[in-house]
Amino acid sequence: MTLYTDPDGRVALIDNLIGAGIGVVTEYVGQVIANKIEGKIWSDSFTDIDGGDIIVAGIQGALTDGVSAMSNVAVRTTTKVGLEVGAEVVENAVDVKVSKNGKGLSLTTNDPVKVAKDSFIGLTVGKIGAVLPGMKTSFFKSPTTQQFVKQERTAAKAAGNHMNRGGRQAAVKQARNKQKSAASNNRKVNSTAGNTAAGAASQYTKDKTKDETK
Repeated sequence: MTLYTDPDGRVALIDNLIGAGIGVVTEYVGQVIANKIEGKIWSDSFTDIDGGDIIVAGIQGALTDGVSAMSNVAVRTTTKVGLEVGAEVVENAVDVKVSKNGKGLSLTTNDPVKVAKDSFIGLTVGKIGAVLPGMKTSFFKSPTTQQFVKQERTAAKAAGNHMNRGGRQAAVKQARNKQKSAASNNRKVNSTAGNTAAGAASQYTKDKTKDETK
């Protein structure tokens, strides 16, 4: 099933927006699941949410997609690891929730020991989803290189122009970039279920260890 196509590549920052959206949804659903596992009623499960973590997850999702465009594998890998660790530390350092009277937000900071412990849990238990088998559905689709070049040649001809060698090379490059983008977005969508389950397990583990240390 195909939900989105971008045959001409003119939609700017679409990868970043998709990454941010997936990050927000995954984090929110994970927290709701963790709340329900803890025995909270549905209304509390949906509202007892750390908004700070959701914001960080969205930013991380958007930035990770930007990093994916880097050509140097070593730099890309190092940067991604840095983002993962940094985001996890920020999420655990600050808690942002709706105040009990429902009229504002409460912001609390955690001590370094708790931050370190929760970050370790998040970077271990929370990453189980990365190794779980995901779906194999292609939500995003891009044209083949041949199809894209043909489309660009037809468009140029309709405009009274001729596609020269340079134009064809540019079209081939653009087509390959869109194919990589579609493949990357499909991998993210297909792994969302596993990442959500892992996020819920991570949050539940953090909450349980917090209760045991009270």
